[in-house]
Amino acid sequence: MFDKSVDKQIEDWLRELGLVASRPPQAKEFFHVVATPPQGGPTISVVRVNDSSKFYIIAMGIGIHPTHVSALMALNREERIKFIIDLQLEALRYGVDFVALPPNQEIPNVIQVSKPIFIDGLTANEFINTLLNVRNAGVSIMLKFTQRFGPYEPQQQTSLKYT
Repeated sequence: MFDKSVDKQIEDWLRELGLVASRPPQAKEFFHVVATPPQGGPTISVVRVNDSSKFYIIAMGIGIHPTHVSALMALNREERIKFIIDLQLEALRYGVDFVALPPNQEIPNVIQVSKPIFIDGLTANEFINTLLNVRNAGVSIMLKFTQRFGPYEPQQQTSLKYT
């Protein structure tokens, strides 16, 4: 079991960065904080699965707008696979993991980028650099969708951030 003061330190660092840090009421993890810029924008989660976890997972979920899902479907299979591989390579450039959801399908509805960071000896700079790498990878992936398929037209208000 780890000292809960590290959890508090994570929340303090997020607030020092000017982010709004909140705990989602539906979260099942031992520690789960969602960080959002006050003016809106990409949302980042910092998660510790249980009280004995030796690491946090910093993650960003990217909901793919239905317009972009349709555009992906319209590509021929070879172009679609190349585009998804390019997204995976983009995540690797930032040193983060890439997961397309639902798994084992050619056309994702959600992409998650994440990186674990160990608690032992964690510094503010290491935490912030990891957080920024995850965020920047996610934003870069969102921009790749916009670059390839154009901006989407918002259809209705939703809590899921689309790319």
